[in-house]
Amino acid sequence: MGNKQGRPAVNVDPELLKPSGLYPSASYDERALRRLILERKVAPCFRGSEEPGSTHGGGGGEECPICMLYYPALNTSSCCKKRICTECYLQMAPPTSNKTHNCPFCKRGGYAVEYRGPLSALEQQNIDENRAKARAIHAAAFKPAGVRACNQRFELKQARDAPPKAPASPPPPHRP
Repeated sequence: MGNKQGRPAVNVDPELLKPSGLYPSASYDERALRRLILERKVAPCFRGSEEPGSTHGGGGGEECPICMLYYPALNTSSCCKKRICTECYLQMAPPTSNKTHNCPFCKRGGYAVEYRGPLSALEQQNIDENRAKARAIHAAAFKPAGVRACNQRFELKQARDAPPKAPASPPPPHRP
């Protein structure tokens, strides 16, 4: 009697209940955000990192495609299942706004996210493998052209800076 039914209370570090300041001019309702995080409807406001693996909570981390920072866990767009950090979500669609917002990825109306927790080890391994493949493809696609261009510039500079060649001596006269 008198007890609330629903999800159990979640212990979250108080520092993760408010944005870290990625967007200084963010307009959001602090109480509403705290409630959404504690109810596990949006991801905690982890501090982003520029390198994978150095995020709060360890692990490889996921990259938010908007701010390009790595986080231990992201929200998932309900429409197209793309991942987004909480601070970018607050910029796109503040949860207490009366307006409907479009998804920044697929442009569908009624944008909303859900929080599913951090990736499993298998999901993280797949992301890391895809990231490594993308780096290899990028390196293979751009390195040869860059090296060729660099070599061409070097050869032109050498030809320009080389001392002028002595005129060739005339061929000996031909005797019949």
